[in-house]
Amino acid sequence: MTDSTTSYVDVARGPHGRWWHYLLGLIFVLASWLFVGSIATLAVLVTELNPDTPLTALSLEQLSTQGPYTAFLVVMAAYPFFLAGMLLTPPIFHRRSPRTLITAAPSIGWSRIALGFGVWMGIQVLFTLLGYLLDPGSLTLTFDAATFAPFAVMAICLVPLQTTAEELFFRGYLVQWASLLSRHRLFLTLLSAAIFTLPHLANPEVRQDVPAMVAQYFALGAFFTWISLRDGTLELAIGVHAANNLFTVLLVNYPGSALPSPSVFATTTFEPLSSLIWLLIGIGLFCLTVYGWPRWRSTPV
Repeated sequence: MTDSTTSYVDVARGPHGRWWHYLLGLIFVLASWLFVGSIATLAVLVTELNPDTPLTALSLEQLSTQGPYTAFLVVMAAYPFFLAGMLLTPPIFHRRSPRTLITAAPSIGWSRIALGFGVWMGIQVLFTLLGYLLDPGSLTLTFDAATFAPFAVMAICLVPLQTTAEELFFRGYLVQWASLLSRHRLFLTLLSAAIFTLPHLANPEVRQDVPAMVAQYFALGAFFTWISLRDGTLELAIGVHAANNLFTVLLVNYPGSALPSPSVFATTTFEPLSSLIWLLIGIGLFCLTVYGWPRWRSTPV
């Protein structure tokens, strides 16, 4: 994207872009996600759990014993309502199209979303192959066609709703709101990454290595924000985030995952520090693939 192209951040201001418009929108989105979504989660629990299973003190590990899909559906239940809240907020509170959370262009660049998805999925597959060659015992084949086929349909339908809702919220709405205070890229990147990290601290894998997992979520959030601000659209980030989560739930999952699933393979162990290092290498490889080698300027920007 050239400097002359309008960024999605530019649409934040306007007669319906004051701070209190965003505050009302935030309340509406959180109500859709946390209140209505909680009702949906409870409905899934009541439907999926065995009648004699108490609802108190349920963990993802315990939910996984209730069936191959229960834990996944419980985790995903609130996200369609989260996404609905995000799509309704711009027209209700800001008198603009939901598309403006993604791009200021007249239409969404689906090819850019596909590019982000394809490159990041390819990087993850490459790293998995490298990891297997270095340690063949690191992966276990857990594929069961009868279980996997219906799950794959559910995952392909639900995971993009989850990841898109998060992108519209953390990289779209909150970044646009924060830009009323400052449009500096470093400020917006760090703020969005910090807010993105907070809810993910409740994920079960964080208990294995808190500093490494905090750094991993922060790096991932900063990466998503940086490419969005650089491009001026959320298109790449939407594709990358969907590829990241679909790869985990469909191809290679790990013990204690926040997205439990009957994936094709499972890792025998999960090492947060190693995962962080691979993530940082992957981010660098992604940027080189999509943007090419950086061209250092001889004069100040």
